[in-house]
Amino acid sequence: TVTFNKKWPHCFEVNHYAGSVRYDTTHFLEKNKDYIVKEHTTLAESSKSSFFSELFRSAGGSGAGEGGTATQSTFKLRTVSSIFSKQLASLMEALSRTQPHYIRCIKPNYACARSTFVAGYVHEQLA
Repeated sequence: TVTFNKKWPHCFEVNHYAGSVRYDTTHFLEKNKDYIVKEHTTLAESSKSSFFSELFRSAGGSGAGEGGTATQSTFKLRTVSSIFSKQLASLMEALSRTQPHYIRCIKPNYACARSTFVAGYVHEQLA
């Protein structure tokens, strides 16, 4: 379940079976903003497909226009998603060099409720 608290106007809590987790939405859009690269926009605008070229023209064209999307050069784009992608690629590279063993999550009960342990259910998952 999700709850909102007046004490934290920019936060919400998700109640998981293991307890509640508070998420802060302050600067969420700024931290997760991806830019349309200028070179990609220019290339898309020159497409022979009128639909494709118009799609990028309405997204702000080759610059940040009225209601458009900001564009940047291809160099040194550091968004949350680009950092995550690099980290994921690095992880996948490290995993491919090793012989990974997998960890299986064992659920303590049918309802995933905390502080409740059903031995038979756990045994079924281990068998």
